[in-house]
Amino acid sequence: MGQVNQEQKTKVCSTCKQEKPVEEFHKNSAYRDGYVGQCKKCRNAKIVEYHRNNREGTLAAYKKYHASEAGKVKARQHAKKRRDDGKTQPYMKEYNRDPENSARAAYYQWQRKLSSYGITENEYNRMLCEQGSVCKLCSNPDPQGIRLAIDHNHSTGKVRDLLCGRCNKMIGLSLENPEILRAAADYLTTHAALSLT
Repeated sequence: MGQVNQEQKTKVCSTCKQEKPVEEFHKNSAYRDGYVGQCKKCRNAKIVEYHRNNREGTLAAYKKYHASEAGKVKARQHAKKRRDDGKTQPYMKEYNRDPENSARAAYYQWQRKLSSYGITENEYNRMLCEQGSVCKLCSNPDPQGIRLAIDHNHSTGKVRDLLCGRCNKMIGLSLENPEILRAAADYLTTHAALSLT
């Protein structure tokens, strides 16, 4: 474990062996000098490598945690925090104004969404190619120019196909009940015929 040089406030990283300012190390009171042994850059690289090499185990642990009561409580806390946008820290507002940071955040949000459905980006792209980059129901690209939504069965969690936002909402608002959708189709057909007479 590298020792903090009290005069210069630096520390040697146990991984890359470079002397760096202590600000480049995470604080941790469990360590004698109050900082972890690896610099932030080396520690983050190790975490990314671990998740890449243990993708299945990471996804399983992620799903198990979010299905647990603790995970649900945490999700509610995060949702409340997002609603209270007036309490957003000023430095985060500044951070989010940078286009590079907001693009990075959008990318990670997309990766989280894919992992919540249990599919990879390659699998999403394969489905998109098979559908010709259009909605499975209406055969149109998304009218808002955004990615097609991942439609899934809410009971089983099984991914079905990719839909535009409108079709995905239509299925959700019908409570995934084919009878409601058939009745809606009959209703529209009846009223279309009446308007022609």
